[in-house]
Amino acid sequence: MNRIKVRIKEEIVILILTLFSSSWTTTLWETSNIRIDGPNRFSTFPMCRSLSTRGPDTLHCVFSDWQAEISEHYVYYSRSTNGGSSWSSPTSFPASSNSFPSITAWDRNVYISYPNGDVVTFRRSTDNGAHFSTSVNLNPPSGIPKATAIGCWGSNVYLIVHSELIPNNYLYFYRSTDNGANWSISPTSLGNGLYPAISVWRDTIHLVYCSSTSNGVVYYRRSTDGGEHWGDTVRLGTYFSEVFPSIDCRRGLVGVVWSQAGSQGAIYFRASTNSGTSWGNISFPGNGRWASVTVGGYLFHIVYSDSATYGNYEIRYRSTPNNGETWNPVVRLTTTSARSIQPYIHCFGDTLLHLVWTERDTVYYKKGRYLPKDLEIFSIPSPPRTIDSGSSYIPACSLYNSGLDTAYSFLVQSHIPGLYLSTASVSALPPNSKIRLNFDQFTANWPRGTYILTCSTQYNLDRYPQNDFKRCTLSIRVRDVGILDILSPPDSVDYGQSITPRARVKNFGTVNASFWTKMTIGSLYRESVWVDLTPGETMTVALPDWLVQERGTLIAQCQTKLSSDLRPENDTASKRVKVGVGDVGVVAILAPIGTYDSGFSVIPQARVKNFGTNPFSFPVRFLIGSFYTDVQSVDNLGPGEEREVVFASCPLSERGRWVVRCSTELIGDQDLTNDCQRDSIVIRVLDVAFVRRLVPLDSIRADSLFYPKVRVKNLGFPSASFNCLFVVKRAGNILYSERVRVESLSPMSSFDVEFPPLILSDTGLHLNEIELEFSGDQHPENNFFSGVFRVYWDTGGGRLPAWVPVGNVPAEPDMKRVKSGGGMTASPEGLYILKGNNTRSIYFYEPGGGIRFLDTIPSGVSGKKVKKGSAITYGEGKLYIAKGSGTKELWQLDLRTGEWLPLEIPGDKGLKGGTGLVFLPGYLYLLKGSKTQEFYRYNLSTGFWEFMPPSPVLVVDGSRMTTDGAKIYLLVGKVNLFYSFDPNTNQWTAKESLPLVHPLSGKKKKVKDGCALCYFAGDIYAVKGGNTQEFWKYDLDSAGWIPLELVPKGMSNKAVGGGAGLSAFAGKVYLLKGNNTPELWRYEGRGILFNSGAKAGLAAKSRIKESSTATSGKRVYDVLGKIVYEGRGRFALRPGIYFIEEEGKGERKKLVIIK
Repeated sequence: MNRIKVRIKEEIVILILTLFSSSWTTTLWETSNIRIDGPNRFSTFPMCRSLSTRGPDTLHCVFSDWQAEISEHYVYYSRSTNGGSSWSSPTSFPASSNSFPSITAWDRNVYISYPNGDVVTFRRSTDNGAHFSTSVNLNPPSGIPKATAIGCWGSNVYLIVHSELIPNNYLYFYRSTDNGANWSISPTSLGNGLYPAISVWRDTIHLVYCSSTSNGVVYYRRSTDGGEHWGDTVRLGTYFSEVFPSIDCRRGLVGVVWSQAGSQGAIYFRASTNSGTSWGNISFPGNGRWASVTVGGYLFHIVYSDSATYGNYEIRYRSTPNNGETWNPVVRLTTTSARSIQPYIHCFGDTLLHLVWTERDTVYYKKGRYLPKDLEIFSIPSPPRTIDSGSSYIPACSLYNSGLDTAYSFLVQSHIPGLYLSTASVSALPPNSKIRLNFDQFTANWPRGTYILTCSTQYNLDRYPQNDFKRCTLSIRVRDVGILDILSPPDSVDYGQSITPRARVKNFGTVNASFWTKMTIGSLYRESVWVDLTPGETMTVALPDWLVQERGTLIAQCQTKLSSDLRPENDTASKRVKVGVGDVGVVAILAPIGTYDSGFSVIPQARVKNFGTNPFSFPVRFLIGSFYTDVQSVDNLGPGEEREVVFASCPLSERGRWVVRCSTELIGDQDLTNDCQRDSIVIRVLDVAFVRRLVPLDSIRADSLFYPKVRVKNLGFPSASFNCLFVVKRAGNILYSERVRVESLSPMSSFDVEFPPLILSDTGLHLNEIELEFSGDQHPENNFFSGVFRVYWDTGGGRLPAWVPVGNVPAEPDMKRVKSGGGMTASPEGLYILKGNNTRSIYFYEPGGGIRFLDTIPSGVSGKKVKKGSAITYGEGKLYIAKGSGTKELWQLDLRTGEWLPLEIPGDKGLKGGTGLVFLPGYLYLLKGSKTQEFYRYNLSTGFWEFMPPSPVLVVDGSRMTTDGAKIYLLVGKVNLFYSFDPNTNQWTAKESLPLVHPLSGKKKKVKDGCALCYFAGDIYAVKGGNTQEFWKYDLDSAGWIPLELVPKGMSNKAVGGGAGLSAFAGKVYLLKGNNTPELWRYEGRGILFNSGAKAGLAAKSRIKESSTATSGKRVYDVLGKIVYEGRGRFALRPGIYFIEEEGKGERKKLVIIK
């Protein structure tokens, strides 16, 4: 199988292909075959060689073998350091199966890769193959690795893996950018394919492979940016059963050869002259198998095994000078009774050919050359690419005779246009030999910049001029740094002042410079700092502070200290500094002073004076409390001069008494006592607010005496006195109206205002209006409250009805009611309500404070609003909301900061119904619903989604999920199935299904849209939705469902439907009814039916053993509310759940009979 060929880094030369006479293109092959694998015979024939070269003398070969006598697989590596004349004893690496290894090299780095069981093993040598480091194993995402292809350029190493997962074959791409030390964590999938081969030229990776079918066809892809992106697939083959493609490239030339499966299959070839952008026609070099291609000079060279011509597999060689339009005659390279198979060819430079192949149990090597007369400039080892200006160098080049004949009497030239020219003569250079030529010395007394040095041969008989020259770029390095100017100290300073000396330095040279910069001032200051500058960079250098302790006129001098500085004349700068006495201060604060109302803006002003002997410039700072600070500069204030300083406008919004402070900040001020002035202001805010209604909360018993009570707060400053009005209305009539005076309520303090007593007899909803009467209140919008409370008749035991309405979700801002997509969740502070109904509105409810609009969910990338498929939950100060509406949007709202964060939902399908969302410490659990079984959790610590065990059944519209803080519970829509999930064991457990018939309705009803669940006090509470009134609870102790009181239809005359929600808060269960209503209800029932007339359709069907228990003066109910016993004696109870009411106490207890 073909492997990777990567060329020595060289300057790009545009090839102009010209057809030459075949008289000088004959390839000469050595007659001897060199054995690579040493004297020890292998038990079976070696396979899958791959060859790489580093220079004309160093070759690397890798192959695999299975030793039958010990039933073990190995990958072997061998190298030659004398141009293939001899090879090292193979180094073995254990492998789990017969591998397809590949090899490539760059400078002294050698890279090997091969399949090894279910991983790909990569090995690296950094000493030209003498030693190999510990292996690195790469795991393809799927399948078992079958073959690899490896290539490199510079520090970039590229790896293609063919992985098999029957019946499919996949190709994966890995990349290392640090010589194979580290690899990409996740490979790039390149689709289906097998038998990959790659070739690399600079940043372009050329890949060929066969399609992943029994009738394979050869395809080509390329990446022009080192594997970041891959182009479209190009079909190269046109026939079926095409196998083992081989590819090689050089500059813009790319050649591909492959064979057709079968003992005498056909060989096909295609070429591209524009780096794979377009391809020539398919040509047919001959019949055979195991073809390999390489690019050398202007030719494509191929080798393959042919059994049709010779009656046995022998290696054949052909070349084409015109991209496959015509082919030079066939050359037979082997003559042996054993099969010569699996050839691999590689060209070094433009003329030297290396060939390896297999004969039975042995790997052989042969060398060939073409172009009889060809001299090549191999490299320019001197001068270095960066040279110092004024230094002397001896240029040199490495010259290689890659032809077949000795080259006599020719010249070699080294040349820099307009600056340097030197010629060396060579009398004779034998074929396949290399020499170093030295030229005349030059001194680089040239301007800074870059120059092109060219080395070229002048040999009239040379038949391949493309490699007769080589160029390199020289950079003239200049070392020169200097002082531009001294920025500090200024010309005049004060005695005792602390000043930071600063100077501007510049790198005038062409290379990075690191040096000391020294500053001296007078006789006492000597400091230095280390400076690093890039070419052309200017830097302001700050030195340690100078405390002025000398008087008079001082000399400040700054100097750079760079070794080998070419221009020392710009290294030093100096200036004179006069030392004087400095003293400035604040004379008076002019504004603000006194009392101001909140919202008023003032312009702070102060008067400053120079008490010193010299003019000074200095900053002046003005502060008001902790909310305002501004700094203004006073420039050139003369001795004895006073000046008013005006500061930026300050809005006065922070209530209270605040300190006003103004201060001068002259460095080295000799008298600090006059630097600051202080005063104070009072910012008055008139604002009192209604907080909540305390009595009645939301219901009151008829004909009972109660004292209305509300909580108010002084949000302003200073203390406030005001009236609080409490009004009760019924049917437009005022039933109660009282005022209470609140005196001197301190700032930010709350007070509970109690009103005269009140007795109400009419049952039903009563309108309550509360108003705070405070003259001059700056925020009157928080002075008023309007709400309702319910007056009810006592039904016995002083209890409320089972269900109590507590409020309505406001229509504003979208003027809609709660419908499909709505929901509710509880937090320690209150209830958060999602309206749904194609809106994005969120509301908040707290008892006594009513329901208020909170925020709007972002429109997101979809721009959609909340509909069916939504979900809402609370956890650790944050709301989590799935938008539904067919989207994958999940939003997190931080309730402390108000910031929204998107968390995209995994998977392909959007949320359309039955979505579940619960929070457990550290995790957010999401059940997608939407007719899927997808279950995920979001790790809040890592920020990643994790896959969870799928739900036991498809989760459809109407399903809902809740948690008791430890386990998660799922009620499945349309089938009434009920499950629990334990996050500790990752196990789903089936529970008793929710009954179809409720004893108070007597109709079979399934769970539908509007279903809601919540956990409260050891039980799971549920409403069925689907426009029903059914209310149930699941007893976690006895593992059974218990029917509860029906949900009233209320004033809307509607049952529970789409958008409903259940939540437990402050010891109560709350219901958001949904079904296009705004209603919010609170459950006041006891969690059991006490209805002797309830239907018995849910009675146990199995035979029940009797159990005796003693009781007296008690009434016993079953879970349906039916009286099963009433009396004082002993009686028998079957296993099950019962509720016992003691005579005269009105107290009921639960009793569980197990057996």
